[in-house]
Amino acid sequence: TQYAVPFRLFSVAAMLIAFFVSALWPAYGEALARGDGDWVVRTLRRTLWVSMGGTAVVSIFLVVFGDDILRVWVGDAVVAAPWLLPSLALWSIASAGWLAVSVFLNGTRQLRFELWVVLAMAVGAVGTKVVLTAGWGLPGIALGNVVGFVVFAGVPLSLCLPGIARRLRAGTLRPETAAALPAEIASPPGERL
Repeated sequence: TQYAVPFRLFSVAAMLIAFFVSALWPAYGEALARGDGDWVVRTLRRTLWVSMGGTAVVSIFLVVFGDDILRVWVGDAVVAAPWLLPSLALWSIASAGWLAVSVFLNGTRQLRFELWVVLAMAVGAVGTKVVLTAGWGLPGIALGNVVGFVVFAGVPLSLCLPGIARRLRAGTLRPETAAALPAEIASPPGERL
């Protein structure tokens, strides 16, 4: 409860960003089919700035006024641990950036690359959470997620996204076909039964 309630407070920004950014998924696919790689790259850049910037503004507000909001919301039942709100703010910003990139990778059908990034991020985040929670307590959980996003997803993305962008602009990016993917990923959810 001491983690979940403050987490809910910060997850509101992520939900709002997800609502708007998810609409780009089919737009990326359509632009890719038209060969408009420039639009895809420009839109990804703008989406990253807007989603992370907007989330940063909301997160700063929640760090400053979060204790007061929690007091009004749940009374004295939940008191945020020291550094928990700033840690959740960092998580929220990193999560918004990952969401924007994830929608881009899905829309341009770079699913195999995304799968490897997600696996690295998940394994890295779990290990980091264990280590950081032992030393930092509850803020270590959020910071472990941040390290998972930044190190285990951000590094591979920063190395590979420029190449993907170049291939998009040149019109040489080939989306991964459903035949090249495992059946669990390639088939729509309703067909997996």
